[in-house]
Amino acid sequence: GSGAGFPGLPHAIACGKSKYELLEASARKLNVARRLLDRLDLENVGLLAERAELWAKSGGACMYQIALSRALADLPTVLEYSAPLLEHRGISVAWKGRRNKDEEIQALRAAEALGMELMDVLAVDPYPGSRNRHLHIYRKVRSTPERYPRRAGMAKKYPLGKE
Repeated sequence: GSGAGFPGLPHAIACGKSKYELLEASARKLNVARRLLDRLDLENVGLLAERAELWAKSGGACMYQIALSRALADLPTVLEYSAPLLEHRGISVAWKGRRNKDEEIQALRAAEALGMELMDVLAVDPYPGSRNRHLHIYRKVRSTPERYPRRAGMAKKYPLGKE
């Protein structure tokens, strides 16, 4: 979910020639993003009131070059949400906080199951005084099996990659 539009809106402002779609299931949060869009007068942003799992099954599969997320879920869940939406060679960028070795190991196993591979984990300082911020970057290298994403809520409740 894009929440109130982060990180999508700042990216859309910075990269005005690229097209963005903000995906958010909560009508309340989507309305905030809609009000911001109206004030910013951005023409390169669309809003989708949908869960990632449902959008991937109903028209969003393999449609995107990049999937951005911030504070969305653990890495295996983020990958399950993003992999089916990405085209071949598409990139998933998950903005996370402090690194967690166990989560990253689970994410590697999840990525394998989803047709993704880890490209890099970059330490970033997005604003003065920020600490422990990382971008986890994965590339889609194979087709995601049709069984993914699982039905709504399953990725969070039963993350891939757990032994």
